[in-house]
Amino acid sequence: MDASLVIKWLVPETGNEEALGLRTAWRQGGVRMLAPSLLLAEVANVLWQKVERHLLSPDDPVIRQPPTEWFPFEFVEITGLIEEALKMAMAHHVSVYDAVYVALAVRERAPLYTADAALRQRVPPSVARLCGIE
Repeated sequence: MDASLVIKWLVPETGNEEALGLRTAWRQGGVRMLAPSLLLAEVANVLWQKVERHLLSPDDPVIRQPPTEWFPFEFVEITGLIEEALKMAMAHHVSVYDAVYVALAVRERAPLYTADAALRQRVPPSVARLCGIE
């Protein structure tokens, strides 16, 4: 899964009930949850943006909690994904950041869950299986 989905686990916004439902189902089903280490920086950046826009307080519990406690993931180092991610980014006109998630899904033969509708539209099913919420 990518940061667009995971952020919905942490702060109230459109689609967070569906995202939380997926997380609960995955936990109960013993699903192995993988994410590139990039996820931590992306989610932290979104939280910082929400503080800057006064949508969250710096004292909010989600801000004060250590980032590694946010998610029950197995983090994958992105070094081995960058070359393929760059190729995918150029081929499908997506950011390298987004392509890292796609490259991991392809490498692991796993679906990528995302709330990013544009990413789901740009990456064809022949490349990777992208599943989403709105």
